[in-house]
Amino acid sequence: MIITYDGKTIDFKQTHSLSIENSDLIFHQATTDQILHLQPHLIPCMDEIANYIIHCFKRGDDKVHLNDHLDQFSTAVLVKQDQSTLSSSE
Repeated sequence: MIITYDGKTIDFKQTHSLSIENSDLIFHQATTDQILHLQPHLIPCMDEIANYIIHCFKRGDDKVHLNDHLDQFSTAVLVKQDQSTLSSSE
């Protein structure tokens, strides 16, 4: 499965493990680590994003355009944060 994000391409089939460090997704591969630097506001959601990638791989997807998924995901996160801010200010 090929993952694309901000012009970078990662072959997930070459990944033997995936880890998260702050807003970075780290794809550990046999000879090197590939790192995707995501937006800092996504830090609370990094587990969900990693699980989405794993789910797509298990489902047999050929490609994941992470920018498209994160655009939708970021909008949902920002709306949720705005609602939390409104609730706490009342």
